[in-house]
Amino acid sequence: MSLYHDYRPVKFSEIIGNEATIKTIQNKIHGTDPPKAIILHGPRGCGKTTVARIISEELGCDTKSLDYVELDAVQTGGIDTAREIRQNMHYLPNNSKCRVWVIDEAQDSSSKFQAGLLKALESGPDHCYFILCTTDLNKIISTVKSRCTQWKFNLLDDSKIEQLLNWVIKSEERKFEKDVIEEIIKEAEGCPREALVILDTIFDLEPKEMIDAIQNSEMAKEVKELCQGMLRGDDWNKLRTIIKGLKGVDPERARQAIIYYMQAVALNNPSQAGQAALVFDCFKETVFYTGMPGISFAAYNTTL
Repeated sequence: MSLYHDYRPVKFSEIIGNEATIKTIQNKIHGTDPPKAIILHGPRGCGKTTVARIISEELGCDTKSLDYVELDAVQTGGIDTAREIRQNMHYLPNNSKCRVWVIDEAQDSSSKFQAGLLKALESGPDHCYFILCTTDLNKIISTVKSRCTQWKFNLLDDSKIEQLLNWVIKSEERKFEKDVIEEIIKEAEGCPREALVILDTIFDLEPKEMIDAIQNSEMAKEVKELCQGMLRGDDWNKLRTIIKGLKGVDPERARQAIIYYMQAVALNNPSQAGQAALVFDCFKETVFYTGMPGISFAAYNTTL
């Protein structure tokens, strides 16, 4: 697992930053009338989905049970999904006190999907809660926004990112030079997820290599995300979104990074060796002449 997943907060007390917002949420959901419909909005990587999961647990919904549903609006934000939610919300919880639907990347859902949720948001059963997470509040239709309690999340200042990094490094029983920490903070630009992704990419490097790796971390982050997506067996819609972020990257360097990543997975994680070998096979040919189209079609072949 990546550092970002290993150190993802599982309770409010573990969250660093956005303290006033977190306190307000705690007070509200533990009050006599917690909101049935919530919008969490703010930049990517600032913890909205993580907070949605914590809210769900605090409301009494086991996020590992069938009572918790997390939907990616990029893939499922259509009218049929809204209709299915309206039909299923009348069923009582299986193992929890309530049922929760989290709509991630809600800004990418269709207006028909959002309109189809209106009745559920306004007059759903008492045991149902809805949490929409979005990076663009303007893309949520006004009738949905008017039915939801809204909380905004902000990127963290440098001191909070430093606090997060120092906590993770100490927990991992490692030491990093101050200039390395400062470079990570600079590259993360206030995003806690980015800070941990960058830390993850340099964790096993020699100290003298770390600064250069951080400064080239944009490619490293995107390539690692692409590798993890291919190992999970993500569909083409998810992979192409990642590939679009590889602008300005040397395609052959990216290809070599992918095959070395797959070698490391095969050697250290036997359960994923088969999928790693499949990805390796798709990327074994050089892309000196085909460039980014070669990367794109090799990635597409992993979905077949």
